[in-house]
Amino acid sequence: MKKLSSSSTIFYQTISPAIFLALGIFFIIRQPSIEFGYGFTAIAIITFVTSIRFKAVYINQDNIIIKGFFKKSIIPISNIEKAIIDKSIMPYPIKIVFSNNTEIGKKVSFMPYSRKSAYKELTQAISNAKQYHT
Repeated sequence: MKKLSSSSTIFYQTISPAIFLALGIFFIIRQPSIEFGYGFTAIAIITFVTSIRFKAVYINQDNIIIKGFFKKSIIPISNIEKAIIDKSIMPYPIKIVFSNNTEIGKKVSFMPYSRKSAYKELTQAISNAKQYHT
């Protein structure tokens, strides 16, 4: 089993929003610039909302294993419709879209250890699974 997601996923989910929130609170309390405080607080909320959906993703010969905070799901690679590099936020996460609804939903995103390598491995596994099942 190989891990496709980055170890920094937890950083994007918790530490980064906490830093922005702490800066926001600092600027609001100390009042050197309340606008900066509100700005940092808004960035913290946006960062948290966009990164909370990131999961830990592993791949083996036949399945993709997705771990969230409370759930672990094993989904056949043949159930993956496509993989997309999501360029709407930086650094670019990879979005997996499933053919059918799964117990974790129709889509899942993860922060790859290396965008190009993880994407290449994932798309190659999807291609192999589709060839095998046709």
